[in-house]
Amino acid sequence: MISGSPGDRLAGAPRINGYKKALQDAGIPFDETKVVWRNGFYFEDGREACSQLLDEHPTITALFAASDELAVGAMTSASDRGIHVPDQLSIIGYDGTKLSAMVLPPLTTVSQNFIEMGETAATLLLESIQTGSVSNGATIQHQIIERKSVRKH
Repeated sequence: MISGSPGDRLAGAPRINGYKKALQDAGIPFDETKVVWRNGFYFEDGREACSQLLDEHPTITALFAASDELAVGAMTSASDRGIHVPDQLSIIGYDGTKLSAMVLPPLTTVSQNFIEMGETAATLLLESIQTGSVSNGATIQHQIIERKSVRKH
């Protein structure tokens, strides 16, 4: 996995924790050396983090990136090394941004419904202002959009 800062309470820590839980659910042991992070979730952060991950674990065959932009940076880093996505390295991103459909190969991604997230946040904020109580938040459904950056088995 490559990620932005684990100190980021909105996207860093929750996505790293989700990665750990997915591994646990699949019966795969967690190896903290296979999680590389930078301070941001941007293209260059993805290039650097993927490069480090490939230096330390050159035989990895799959990578989860905590943002689509990180994933695209990882795709570039892999390409720079002559590693073909998805034949040699499967990459999946997170966010479901337009960028994920623009790259080659098109990026498989975990898509969030940003409009529903915004509407729900606004509703919870208004309720909090009106009632004076703090909400426990809400859960918004996500979906995996399968494209061509993950190898079929």
